Amino acid sequence: GQINQGRKTNTPRPGDLVFWDTNKRDGIRYGGDLDHTGIYIGNNRVINASAYYGKVVYQSVTLGGTHRNPLFVNVLGPNGY
Repeated sequence: GQINQGRKTNTPRPGDLVFWDTNKRDGIRYGGDLDHTGIYIGNNRVINASAYYGKVVYQSVTLGGTHRNPLFVNVLGPNGY
């Protein structure tokens, strides 16, 4: 539902949401199993609750290079919240 609260963007701003498909076994990209969310904080960095580390962490938008091509959703513009 959060994905539909804004518009997809290739130029994220701090505060925009970031989504990843961390389950590569499902074979579906965008519109499939986007199962992890973070918040873009700028400079290609996000803050997210990491199951791997068991806490909230600051990471690259690729989650340390393991999940390329995240989906950015602008929730701060006129079509967002």
